[in-house]
Amino acid sequence: MLPENKKRDVQTSKKVKLYLYGSPMSGKTTFANGFPDPLMLNTDGNIQYVDSPYVSIKDQISMDGRIKKIKYAWEIFKESVDEIIAGEHDYKTIIIDLIEDVYEACRVYMYNKLEIEHESDAGYGKGYDMIKTEFLTTMKRILNSDYNIVLLSHDKIEEVKLKGGASITSYTVNLQEKIAKKLAGMVDITARIVQDSDNNRFIDFTYNDYVFGGNRIGLQQTKIPLNIEEFKKEFIKGGNK
Repeated sequence: MLPENKKRDVQTSKKVKLYLYGSPMSGKTTFANGFPDPLMLNTDGNIQYVDSPYVSIKDQISMDGRIKKIKYAWEIFKESVDEIIAGEHDYKTIIIDLIEDVYEACRVYMYNKLEIEHESDAGYGKGYDMIKTEFLTTMKRILNSDYNIVLLSHDKIEEVKLKGGASITSYTVNLQEKIAKKLAGMVDITARIVQDSDNNRFIDFTYNDYVFGGNRIGLQQTKIPLNIEEFKKEFIKGGNK
């Protein structure tokens, strides 16, 4: 059925879709914990300093007599996504910490399903495409849901050689480039955490050939303090343009 021909109030309907990356211990998890009513899908056990409820995304191993049974982390993640989308809960924000670990969990699960040891074992491009499809299909489901979604990732810093011998530092997420770009296309804001010489931390929305980032909501600033209230204020300002 087609919707009513009536303009939506984007200020009240808008949910944050954020892809945030930074170095370990830069404050990503603590910042995300400040979103309203969060549920954390956690891969690295880094939950001792935050108080949000969480689901541990890791393999579960049990024994049936002498037979070892494995419930893969990816299966737990997909089951969690199903429950979240079903909506029988009162969470408002879903935090995935860390997204690169979830992708690796998907790879391990698909290796077992396809009975391969590497993507290339399934034939030219086929294994990679099957893993990518499995991962992105589930990510689209959760990112299209009516919740705030925060994807957290470690950063990857590299020195890039320029013509003439000079070099420049490149900042991106710790994930395969094609997958990272697909995820960035599903969110409103992609940003990294930076720290100045006085140890002040900021969310940096810069995007260029050497910095992975950007936004689609018209944010006026390129950098704001790593503070949840500052983020909310700037997001609403951009969303009202």
